[in-house]
Amino acid sequence: MQGLDDGVAKLYLTWKTLQLRKDQPELFGKGRYCPLTVTGERSAHVCAFARKQEGQVLVVAVPRLCVTLLGDSGESICDPSVWTDTRVEIPHSEIECFHNVFTGECLPMRGDRDGLSVGRLFRQFPVAALIGQQLPC
Repeated sequence: MQGLDDGVAKLYLTWKTLQLRKDQPELFGKGRYCPLTVTGERSAHVCAFARKQEGQVLVVAVPRLCVTLLGDSGESICDPSVWTDTRVEIPHSEIECFHNVFTGECLPMRGDRDGLSVGRLFRQFPVAALIGQQLPC
């Protein structure tokens, strides 16, 4: 994430998102849009939604109003301490683990049934796209 001004991160984000769209056309084309609730001290600084289609779930979370959030502090969006108690609620999720498209990491949902910590979501990359498969009932 060094040198965000050179455009490499934006190019990477665009490439990975288009690849995901190519790999999951039904999810993007027919998936139901679900706005997600963000709670906590910095909730106004996160926009989050999900798309659901036939047992597949995509959760997207992005920071917003970053200048207001960080000011001249020199902190990074990727610093988990910036986000304090802020969480993205994942209601009634039957997902065991989400795969972060941008970082490759697996985010297990054990113990996080009430949502995911934003500090955890953004700790390696300042945008999250999480793909998960619902377990059969």
